[in-house]
Formats: sequence, C-alpha cells, structure tokens
Amino acid sequence: MKLKICLAITYCLCSISVRAYDLTLLRNSTSQEIEQHAQSTLAQAQAQLAKLKALPSHERTFENTARAFDIVFEHLQQLGATLELLVATHPDEAIRNAAQASQLKFNDFAIEELEGNKQIYNAIKEYTPANDLTFEQSYFVQGLLNDFKRQGLDLPDEQLEEVKKLQKKISELGLTFDRNINDDASTIEITSDELAGVDSDCINSLEHHDTLVVVPCTRAIYSQIMENCTVESTRKKLYYAYNNRAYPANSLVLNELVQKRLELAHKLGFVDYAHLALCSQMAATPERVQQFLKHLREQSESAYARDHALLIEKLPVGITLSDGNKIKPWDVGFIDNNYKKTHFDIDQEKLAEYFPTETTVPAILELYQNFLGIEFKPVNIDGLIHKDVKTFEVYNNHACIGLLILDLYPRKNKFSHAAQLAVSSCTHRNPESVVVIVTNFPVATQQKPSLLRFDDVETIFHELGHAMHSLLGCTELAVFSGTSVLRDFVETPSQTFEQWAYDTDILKKIGCHYLTGESLSDEVIKKIQKSEKFGFAAFIQRQSFLALFDLALGGENIGDIHSLWQTLRDPIMRHIATEDQTHFEAAFGHLFGYGSKYYSYLWSLVFALELHHKIKQGGLLTPDGGTEFKNKILSKGGSVPPECLIKDFLGKDATTAALLEQLKLA
Repeated sequence: MKLKICLAITYCLCSISVRAYDLTLLRNSTSQEIEQHAQSTLAQAQAQLAKLKALPSHERTFENTARAFDIVFEHLQQLGATLELLVATHPDEAIRNAAQASQLKFNDFAIEELEGNKQIYNAIKEYTPANDLTFEQSYFVQGLLNDFKRQGLDLPDEQLEEVKKLQKKISELGLTFDRNINDDASTIEITSDELAGVDSDCINSLEHHDTLVVVPCTRAIYSQIMENCTVESTRKKLYYAYNNRAYPANSLVLNELVQKRLELAHKLGFVDYAHLALCSQMAATPERVQQFLKHLREQSESAYARDHALLIEKLPVGITLSDGNKIKPWDVGFIDNNYKKTHFDIDQEKLAEYFPTETTVPAILELYQNFLGIEFKPVNIDGLIHKDVKTFEVYNNHACIGLLILDLYPRKNKFSHAAQLAVSSCTHRNPESVVVIVTNFPVATQQKPSLLRFDDVETIFHELGHAMHSLLGCTELAVFSGTSVLRDFVETPSQTFEQWAYDTDILKKIGCHYLTGESLSDEVIKKIQKSEKFGFAAFIQRQSFLALFDLALGGENIGDIHSLWQTLRDPIMRHIATEDQTHFEAAFGHLFGYGSKYYSYLWSLVFALELHHKIKQGGLLTPDGGTEFKNKILSKGGSVPPECLIKDFLGKDATTAALLEQLKLA
C-alpha cells in the first residue's frame, strides 16, 4: 500500500463516482465554485480528522480509526483527482487556473494533515489490530504504518517540518512541470510544398496563415509528418520544435525538482531519491532495476543491430546517414515507415482507413463486454468538460458499477498524451465510480472521418485496460481501489489488453474500411503482425534508455541533466546520431508523475506478456478467461500483493520467458 494523495498527472492515472456519481465540478462549474468546493471538502476532512485524533486510545477500533482514516482518504482522493482532471483537460483557462490554485492548497493540506501528521500516526499506532481482521484490513494497517515511517513521522518535530517543506515544494514544482507541458503551443510555419508526401487531408486540417501552413507540435500531427514528409528540412525543423517543447522553462524546473528530491531523500535517511522511491515497490532497489534493464538490453541487442542493418540497407531516395552509419534523428520515423511500406506492404495512412474512430471504439468496447461479462450503455450528460466527450454507464452482473467518459480528440491546452484519469474510488461503500479516458486522436476533416493510426488502436486497448482495472477493482478500502496498486504493477492490465491489437480474430472484428465496409484480410493482418515484431527490439532499447535516465535523475551527483541524457542515450541508442540542441527531457511528463519508476512499463510488460499468453491459450474471445482475469487480477485492485495475484493467475511465478520469446520472433 502506498500512502500518497498528492496526485500528479501520469500516463495511467486513477478513477470518479452518476446516479450517485458526483460530477459537481465537471459540469459547468465556475472558478469560484471550484475554489469553494475545494475549501468545503478540506474543511470537512479537517473535522473528520479532528474527531479521529480525539478518541481515547482504549476506545480505538478498526472502524473508528483505520476505516475512518480511509474514508477521509477517499474524499480527498476524489477532490485531488477531479482538480487534476480539470487542470489537464478543461478548455477554459480561468477554470484551469482555479483548479491548479486549489491543487496547491490540496497538496499542502494532504502533507500537513494526513501524510505528515504525527497525531494521526500516533492514533494508528495506538490501535491494536484485532485477531479477526480480514487480510485486506491487516495489509492496510501495516502498510499505513510503514508509509508513515517512510514519510519521516518518527523524526523529531523540527526535522519533520523540514521534510514537509520539501514535500510541498516538490509538489509545487511537479504541478508547474506538468502545466508547462500542457500549455506549450509550439508550432512551425512552412509552405504546402514543404509538406510533400503528407496526406492532403492532414494538411487541409491545419491552420493556414496566408501562404503558410501552421504545424502544431501535437503527437498525432508530429507522427504523420515525420513518417511521411519527403522534405528533410521540414522533418528537421519539426523535430527541433517538438523536442524542445516546454524548454527552457522546464529545464529550470527539473533541475530544482531533482535537487529537492535528493534533499528529501537524505532527510529521510536514504542515500538518494531513487532508493526512497523504490523501497516500497516490487523491484525494491535501483540496483535490481538496473540489472533487469541490462538483461533486457543484452537479450534484445542482436535483434536491434540486425534490424538497423536492414533499415539502412536500401535507404529511401534523398536520405543520407551521418558519420558511423547512424540515422539522423529526424529521419528515424521516415526510414522506418518506408521500410514497412516496402517490405511488409504496410502503409500506415492506408491502414488507418480500416479504423474509423466512430466504429472502432464501439467495436473494442464490445470485445471488453464479451470478455469480461460487462455492458456499456450510452448516456447523455450535458455540461461536461467539452461537448465532444461521450459517456457510458457500465454494468457488471446487471448492476451499475460506474461511468466511463471518453475525451478522445485534441484541443488547445489539453493534456497532450493519453491517460486514464479516475476521480473517485470504487469501494464496497461506493461501488459506482467514474473513469475518464483522455486521448488525442486525429480529428475528422471535411473529406474523411477521424481515422485511427495503428498506434492509436493500441492506445485505446491500453487505456481501456486501465479503465477496466478502475471500474472492476472494487475493494473494501479506498486506498486499494482500482489502479491504486504498486507503480511497477499498474501497467500490467493495460499492457495485457494492448496485446489484443495484434490478434487475428480481434483485428477481424474491429477493422472495417470506412468507405467500403470491408474487413481486414488475413494477408494484411499477417503483415501487421510481422511489422510489429520488426520494431520490438528497438522499442526495448529505447524504453530501457528512458527508464535508466529517469532512474539516474533520482541518484546523487548527476551533474548537468542534459549532458546526462546524452551520456546515457548514446551507448544504448547508438544507431541514431546524437543531437544536442534538443531537450526532450523538458517535456517528458513521466519524470514527475513516475519519479524514478519509469522502468515500470518494461517491468509490467514482463507480467503482461505472461498473462496474455495464458489467456490466449484459452481463447481471447471466450468469457471463461475473462471471468478468471476479472476475478483474480482486476477485482483485487491493490488489496493483495502483485506477486500473489500473478502467481494465483498463472499457477507459477512470472518470468521473462514470454518477452524473450517475442524477441526471438522479432
């Protein structure tokens, strides 16, 4: 269990509760109403905590002490997550500003009154657990005490105050780091001729200033241009703009964030921040993570080198390599896309025509329905964050378990990646939660509907995996609800479902040409599968580098952060030329939200591939496998240690066997 409610936007965030759903701040709220609601919630929490602290020690029970704490946690979590959602997605700047101002007050309150409150800590210590507690209850109490100790509550008062001051500053810096990324509006202006090779519908959808096209640095547009534009100068110009988002502002923020984290770790008795961040995780230590990442790099090295040799064997017209036969970074996407067109006959733009958003997303929802035995019912809720969002009530065994909100398209100042945001806990007390999926899929044009690129298809499988975890992870205690699991396990369900995007039967059900209604042929599906395997080794290498960089930022004596990026990158991504005039780290949002735990994606992928392998043996479309996955993994939330969940489902401990087998096939 992890006691931490100073929420930070991450790429898998957590769950909210309609019918009983509290959508107070998400429906036509004003700035003043946001501030008033936050103040009221904090005041109520203060009163509840005062009552908890005032109890005589001999009267303490699980109900009036431990559960009372969990109820306060649940209410505060809902406020924090709602504010987080507003900051990340609301189109009105005044609303975003009000929500962020309330976030700062919320985080200060959480640090002072909950996480860093010695009276609360002493109250929990005074309670002597009864022998008749359930496993979840005992796990909660022990985890709570461990978290309090890690937060420094055994320190003298003066030292604890220094710790809390640092925690508040770290929270403030993290919110600023995320906001700078969301508010970045970088663009380049070029002529239509300089976009040769790019789909005309894409070009026409962009803003035009006289004879110039304004290209925004959004992920969807960036991918289309970098993969298809035949003009190298355009790719280079966009590469520089995209990889300098939130720079230089966030470089200054990141430097201070890293320093404050190190100071915090030292005051809490840890050698560095990475050791503090990982001591409560499955991996336990940075050294174990480094060993894990090294093992994956070594196992993928030969396939990575082989794939690079194939990529450069016959380069596209006009492409040259830098010294040492390295690919220039702005040419990576273009060369890779050209290779797949040539050798696998896969054209990403043509393939997208089989995945119109308006039919693909419902088809994927139907797959989840059949597999997990749930039902999605469309509902209309006026006044939510934006007119384009779609809402579904979700039913399990004929009982409503929550609301799913899909916010799929980009807009100015919206969180630019993809995330599942959960805004309240799904508990036995409150079994109806609200889950929001945020993506930035291509928008419709006058000529074409919104068409999903294949990585968008993967994304919706991934984020819906998180959403199912949030909706079905209904636990007795809010601290364990849904995705409230150890960080290095949280990506397991999402990456398990992500594998579905490459299954033949699944693709036949969801792929349908937007004009002809034709399904994907077996031949095209085999090409998709071969194409995915081709890039797997490079994916492992890049994720390993990013994980090492994130981990290194939690160390001591790291020196200049940008130099550290280059130092770690060059030996791993050695087939791609170095470019020191870009600063991707300034827009690497995980550096705050994950904080030394970006390795969690690869760590969880090991489990995900093992789980997927077992499910596939029984058939991805059979409800029996879905029932077992729901009951043994999703429904438990964080109420059982992840190692136990995995072993119960697999019948054995997880290994890297499935991942290594995929590398062999690559």
